[in-house]
Amino acid sequence: MRRFLTPFHHRLKLNKNTPEYHRAVFLWYYLWIIASIFAFFSVFNLTKTLNYPVALAEILLFFSLMGLVYRFQNRETMQQVVWAFVGLMTLFALFYAVASIKTNDPFVWMPLFIFSNFFLLGSKNGFRVNLIFLILFLGYLWSPFLQQMTIAGKINSTLALLSIFVAIYFYEISREKAYHQLNVRSRQMYQSSITDALTRLPNRTALDQQFNDLFTQKKPQPDWHLLILDLDHFKRLNDRLGHLAGDDALKKVARVLHRYQPDAMALGRWGGEEFLLALNRPANQVTELAESIRQEVETLSPELGESRDLTISIGIANWQASFLDLDDWIAAADKQLYQAKAKGRNRVVIAEPSGGEISHETFLRPPNDHLA
Repeated sequence: MRRFLTPFHHRLKLNKNTPEYHRAVFLWYYLWIIASIFAFFSVFNLTKTLNYPVALAEILLFFSLMGLVYRFQNRETMQQVVWAFVGLMTLFALFYAVASIKTNDPFVWMPLFIFSNFFLLGSKNGFRVNLIFLILFLGYLWSPFLQQMTIAGKINSTLALLSIFVAIYFYEISREKAYHQLNVRSRQMYQSSITDALTRLPNRTALDQQFNDLFTQKKPQPDWHLLILDLDHFKRLNDRLGHLAGDDALKKVARVLHRYQPDAMALGRWGGEEFLLALNRPANQVTELAESIRQEVETLSPELGESRDLTISIGIANWQASFLDLDDWIAAADKQLYQAKAKGRNRVVIAEPSGGEISHETFLRPPNDHLA
C-alpha cells in the first residue's frame, strides 16, 4: 500500500529543476486522475448508459494503470511506465472513438491525449505517436464504414485535431528549446560561481565541495597527502612589478597546477597566492611531484622580467588517524609550509608520519622576518 501512495518524484529523489522531475510529478497525478475517471465512468456506463464494452475496457484500463503505479520504482522503470501508459491510452482512445463515434464524446478528450503524449514523450517521440494515432483515427473518420457524421462535421473534426496537433507540437519544441537555453545558462552561472575568475582553477567554494564529497564518499587513507602551495614574496613582486605582473604570475602558476588536475582528489585556489592540492599517492611520489612543480614555477621567473622573481614554497602533510576533520589536515600542511618559509622559501617540506619533516631544497633565499 505504501508503494501506491508514494509519489514517483519522491521515489526517485529527483532534482526539482530538471524536466525529469516535472515529468514524474505529472505522470503520478495524471495516472491517478485518469484511473479515477475510468473508475467513475465504468460504473456510470454499467448502470446508466449500459455501454458494457466501454465499461469493460475502462475497468481493464483502471487495473492496468494501478499496475503501472505499482511497477514504477526507478528511472529505468519510469520510461517503461511512460511507454506502457501511452500505449494503453492510445489503444483505448482508438477503441473509444470507434465505440462512441456517434456522439462527440471522443473529441472532448483528444486535446488532452495529444498534449500528454508530447509532455511525457518529448517533441520527437510525441510527434511520432500522435501522428500514428491521428492517421489511424482520421482514416477511420473518413472511411466508408462511418456514415453517421456529415461531411462538414468530418472536415471540422479533422481541421480541429490537426490544428491542436500542430499547435502543441510547436509549443513543445519551443518549451524544450527554452529549457535547454535556461539549463545551459544555469550551468554556466554555476560554473562561474565555483571557478576562480583569474586563474580558472576551482575557487574556495569549489574546494570545500570537493573535500566534502571526498570525505563523504571515501574513508581517509595514510597515503592521502595535502599540499599547500604559496608563492614567495608575492606582495614584494606586486609592489615592484605591479599588480598586473602579480596576476600574470598567478595565472602562470595555475597553468602549471592545472596539468595535475586529472590525478588530484582536490585542487584549487585557496585564496590570495595560496593553492591546495590533494593527492592519493605514496610520500615519495608526492615529494617528487611537488619538487617538479617547484622547479617548473622557478623557470617561469625570467618571463616576468627578472631572475628568480617567482618561486614557491610547498608544505605537505599526509592524513593522520588523529585528525578529526579537514581543518586538522590543513593545519598540519600549513605547519610544513611555515617551516619551508622559515628555512629560506623556494622548497618542499613534507611531514613524516612520526611528526618529523623531510626538506627538499635547491635554491635558498636568505630568511626574513615576514614569512610570505
